[in-house]
Amino acid sequence: MKKNFTYSFILVIAFLFSAQVYSQQLDSSKKAQVKYLSKDLSLSETSAAQVVTIMDKYKQSAKIVISDKALTPEDKKARLDKLIEEKNKQLFPLLSEQQFNKIVPTSERSKKL
Repeated sequence: MKKNFTYSFILVIAFLFSAQVYSQQLDSSKKAQVKYLSKDLSLSETSAAQVVTIMDKYKQSAKIVISDKALTPEDKKARLDKLIEEKNKQLFPLLSEQQFNKIVPTSERSKKL
């Protein structure tokens, strides 16, 4: 019994450690994105962080829509168009038109406001 407890304890510790490492990798990835946008678009770190947050939220929402098997292709397109429009409405006030055009794909620019 004590042996099982020890193995369980070690397993829990290993899981927590791996979760922490994964979380740090995500944090460092976000920091790298912020740093890149700050430099590439000449944004403050605060603005770059806001842009990264908006883009990540859009990506997560788009993945959910795309993976929803209950939606027809037309429904998916309509929802993705709505997500793009919302993302662009949030980004446009933070960026100049040149910055906006640099990070937003051409196919998504017409859904600006």
